[in-house]
Amino acid sequence: MTDYLAFDIEGVFNKKSGWEPTEKMKQTESYKNGERPFPPPAAWRIISACSLHLKTIPGAINEWDPVFLDYGPDLSTVPTEGPDQISEEMEYHMVQRISLQMANVIANGGTIVTFNGRGYDIPLLFARCMTFGIDTSGWYTKDFRYRFSDTGHVDLLDVATEYGAAYRNRPNLALLCRLFGLPGKVGIDGSQVEGFYKDGRYKEIRDYCMSDNMETGIVYLRWLVAKGHVTQQQYRTILFKIQDVACVEDENGEKVHPHMCKLFDMSDPNTLFLIRESARQ
Repeated sequence: MTDYLAFDIEGVFNKKSGWEPTEKMKQTESYKNGERPFPPPAAWRIISACSLHLKTIPGAINEWDPVFLDYGPDLSTVPTEGPDQISEEMEYHMVQRISLQMANVIANGGTIVTFNGRGYDIPLLFARCMTFGIDTSGWYTKDFRYRFSDTGHVDLLDVATEYGAAYRNRPNLALLCRLFGLPGKVGIDGSQVEGFYKDGRYKEIRDYCMSDNMETGIVYLRWLVAKGHVTQQQYRTILFKIQDVACVEDENGEKVHPHMCKLFDMSDPNTLFLIRESARQ
């Protein structure tokens, strides 16, 4: 059974960290213009975490099962105002859930997929696990931590920059998405998360996290095609299933995940599906 878990984390600066810019940082033009330097991952706290889980059974035809998971609290329990809508208790359960999910995938011989996960998501997640005393032995393994492995953990930013050789001119996720027919960032990007959080717009952050995560998973599938691990026809089959789940409707005919379905509506289908005519014909 093939097991892939693409996941994404959104965070905000953790005031408890006590982090302050260095004197060198304070001499930069951006700092003088009011921009805060980017704190290290350990100086953040997690407010949203989502994943796209893909599993298939060897020998089965078209047996792909995409599942979107939101590890955060129920939206009805999140205040729409105040300095910290996501309490430490909420964050603790979020970190615990995603840590357990990652451990299950690793135990099944699966692969964790991120974009810049080694630079941000994983150090942040590990720091919060240490803060809360959460066991990471199920996923923080040698194979997971080995940078040049195609299993355990694949960081797509590593893939796109030849493991740092082209890091100076590195692409962002939105650029890769546009190359592959997806729209990339829509309505919000990572630099706006803190502002949205301060304004009580948590649902939009959660929706952005899920959309970003879905695009990460699709970029990973394109990499599997390029490596010859997945055929173009298999890729299209998986992608149609992801689209079906992203655009599912409730009993009232309303889209359950309109933010994700919108990405397909805005895509270039010929480029995205690697076809010139609809594969559904």
